[in-house]
Amino acid sequence: MKKLVFASILFLGFTLSGLAQSEKQTEKINKNIDKLEAKIGDESLKFSDEQRTKIFDLLVLKNKEFKALKKELNDKEKYKEAKKPINKKYAKLINQVLTKEQKVARKANRKKNTK
Repeated sequence: MKKLVFASILFLGFTLSGLAQSEKQTEKINKNIDKLEAKIGDESLKFSDEQRTKIFDLLVLKNKEFKALKKELNDKEKYKEAKKPINKKYAKLINQVLTKEQKVARKANRKKNTK
């Protein structure tokens, strides 16, 4: 009986910690989406629900690739270099989700902020 109670408590603990990490990751990804939206700058060009969902899914996949890469590489410099092609790949994929108007506004806002 004690083993069953202990096993149940242990299972519940692992489940709750997994949910907490998922909520943290979701919160972080939503902040990244808000940052992307802010880079567009124009209120009228906000992301649609479909775009938010697609971008969210892409960022989840990107984070999974980063985690796998981090486990594989122990050296920070190698990890930093190996992240660059992944970032480029997902930047292209996210760019494909944006409308033409959003792309133009993002590019114009980027030029304005770099000057």
